[in-house]
Amino acid sequence: MVKVNFRTSDFRRDVADAGSLTLKNRYFEQNPFLTDDGSALLARPGMRRLTYVGDGPIRGLASEAGSFGGDLFIASGGSVWRMNNKLEKTSIASGLFDPERGFVSMAITGQIGETPEYLFIADGRNLLVYDGTSTTQVEMPDAVGVIDVAVIASYVIVIPVQTNGYQGRFYWIEPGETTVDPLNFATAERSPDGVYGVQVFGDQFWLPGESTTEVWFVSGGNPSDPTAPVMQRLQGVVFDRGSWLNTAKAIHETMAVVDADGGVFLIQGGSPKRVSTPDIEEEIRKGIATQNNYLF
Repeated sequence: MVKVNFRTSDFRRDVADAGSLTLKNRYFEQNPFLTDDGSALLARPGMRRLTYVGDGPIRGLASEAGSFGGDLFIASGGSVWRMNNKLEKTSIASGLFDPERGFVSMAITGQIGETPEYLFIADGRNLLVYDGTSTTQVEMPDAVGVIDVAVIASYVIVIPVQTNGYQGRFYWIEPGETTVDPLNFATAERSPDGVYGVQVFGDQFWLPGESTTEVWFVSGGNPSDPTAPVMQRLQGVVFDRGSWLNTAKAIHETMAVVDADGGVFLIQGGSPKRVSTPDIEEEIRKGIATQNNYLF
């Protein structure tokens, strides 16, 4: 009997002038009981449209249990919408920067005493804050743009556009506050490359850059020592592996990073592990080139 091996993903390798294989509506799963290979290809469940929101394209989603009643916030085209579990939609912001180009980052804080929960929105130029009633703009030092936001230990980490002296810099907003103190900033120290975003990973936040990835944590400072740092870099933990813009993602206990060469790496308590294949990396490099040509 001829043995036919399972394909676990699409295959396309133009450099080698090899034939292409496409895996449609299936996903790979390890299963030692079905075949000699110990694997199976399962049918992917069909999808159907839930609802329409705004004019599109969808540029970002955010929801946090315990804040805003668990409602979903959707950045669609030039607007941000709030949608409850009855699929009732309300527009809370409009006029977002470049609706055809950029990802919109959103971060949600929890209620602190009498201080309400907040939704922070970064569209690549502006930083906005929504308090459940109205949306206002947060003033940034030197009116610098904002590309990413995240919440850790009630602090809001703010990543400014990485140009003109802001390479490697990030700001933070104090718990319960909605303003950026120009003195509340730190700079990634390991390499002069810019920071492409921020990802919260347990009690740490990671700053993937163009050529390196640094790991920081909230120390909280010292009330008796005003010079004590609020944010500190985790010493001895740095990865000489950068990322493609907006692709570093924390997935449970694992950080997934796509580097500038199209390689996909998983980081889980040790050295990065490459999980991509040459054909996948070739397709990713095409996507990087297309994005760079379009954005710049």
